[in-house]
Amino acid sequence: MTSETVMTFKILILGESCSGKACVLRRFVENKYLKNHLATIGIDFKTKTLIINNQEIKLKIWDTVGQERFHNITTQYYKGTDGIVLVYDVTNKISYEKIRDWAVKFYQIHNRKK
Repeated sequence: MTSETVMTFKILILGESCSGKACVLRRFVENKYLKNHLATIGIDFKTKTLIINNQEIKLKIWDTVGQERFHNITTQYYKGTDGIVLVYDVTNKISYEKIRDWAVKFYQIHNRKK
């Protein structure tokens, strides 16, 4: 495969703090699970390359911090995003209830006129 055939997509992982975003990212990219994981500070970034139907697909996946005080920083990463993964903790009802807020906020910022 040549570099011309590589498709690249920017993906954001969004959700409340301590909802498991970093664990989902690590499991998908590295196939590892850490039972005790520290909260992400700022932004984490990983890449994963997939081959689908003989097409090389490169995913650039950004794990955003879920704490409210960092939202102004993390929303800067919304631009140019091709997709999102919304994550919530099944043992935390509030993290589930806030999923809609994350989706709406992403939609509003991502589709803002330049």
